[in-house]
Amino acid sequence: GGHSVMVLVPCGCMPEDRASPALYEKVVEDAREAVLARLERQGVPIRERVAWEDEEVWTPDDWRTKYSLFRGAAFGLSHRLSQLVIFRPPNRDPKVGNLFFVGAST
Repeated sequence: GGHSVMVLVPCGCMPEDRASPALYEKVVEDAREAVLARLERQGVPIRERVAWEDEEVWTPDDWRTKYSLFRGAAFGLSHRLSQLVIFRPPNRDPKVGNLFFVGAST
């Protein structure tokens, strides 16, 4: 028996030229450590209780591949100056006529 814990750690979208797997490994390690440290500060002694063999990690590349999310941005694009107004990706698909993107992140 046991329990499941799901932790979703926000991260930036991947670069246009895609990030290296080594970069994702480092980000995952750092995020895991930050989550565990935060839980321990809150009084949850989790390190010795985690069954790491059940860990599943999705990187921005996984979000892009599995769900066709632009640049793997699970939470949508950030609103930096370079992504506002005329710089934002168009809502109309350039290849498929009369196909419009609607909903979150559009």
